[in-house]
Amino acid sequence: MKVQQFEDAQQGRFFIEEAGKTRAEMVYTLAKPATITIEHTEVAKDLRGKNVAHDLLDCALVYAREKHFKINPVCQFVKGIFDKNPELYYDVLIS
Repeated sequence: MKVQQFEDAQQGRFFIEEAGKTRAEMVYTLAKPATITIEHTEVAKDLRGKNVAHDLLDCALVYAREKHFKINPVCQFVKGIFDKNPELYYDVLIS
């Protein structure tokens, strides 16, 4: 499954599409200065437990690090991951 990204001036998403349907997505908004707020993550029931949400987050992390953005993890999934391993995300976590 390939993670894709779409972004306009104010918001974006990382997503996986199959047969023209979105099967998983992580939605974010762009804020200034250089911050993305990850709003929510949703994965189709049959894809749950297959690390799909982690794949979306990995893409968000690469994106944030390449752009030198901070992440505001409003999404409970992302917040939970950041809280469990803060040493892995200190460079992107908004303070």
